[in-house]
Amino acid sequence: MRAFIAIVPPPEVLEPLVPLLPDLKERWPQVGWIPPERWHFTVCFLGDVGDDAVAEIGRQVSVIAGESSPIAARIGQGGTFPGGRRPRVAWVGVDAPATLSDLAGRVAGAAKAAGVDADDRPYRPHITMGRVRKEPVPEPDALRALLGAAQGGAFTVDRLVLYRSHLGPTPRYEELAAWSLGSNL
Repeated sequence: MRAFIAIVPPPEVLEPLVPLLPDLKERWPQVGWIPPERWHFTVCFLGDVGDDAVAEIGRQVSVIAGESSPIAARIGQGGTFPGGRRPRVAWVGVDAPATLSDLAGRVAGAAKAAGVDADDRPYRPHITMGRVRKEPVPEPDALRALLGAAQGGAFTVDRLVLYRSHLGPTPRYEELAAWSLGSNL
């Protein structure tokens, strides 16, 4: 199964992003915009994993989450990957202290211990808003500015969620497990 571990900000924090979608879709139709019900930020992408690996990762992440305190965060600026003239991914950043990166590193370590080839790149929390389907994307600076229009919404990271990703014409995410941060403190 294709799986990942993520954090979903509360709906009231994501709500200011929803009114941006009509303008984003109109001005940048070459981007496949992700619907609000799938907005999240990934902590660790697991890829295609077997049931045994998922169970082992779940056991380890349960301990990690239980020993981790909730983390204050907020919606940050908009951006793209890459950041230059030919973006491939449009995103909204998540501003948080280094403890969030530490948490992501521990989760990735659990995935590696379970035999999963987890990403080693520096952790940059962000909500993927859209993926470029057709290049070029005009006015990438304006795109990044509009994506940052809803920054500032504060929330507490207090839950990790394991999702199974169902690909296809209408992708969807299925919640398989969830763990509260600080439950063992």
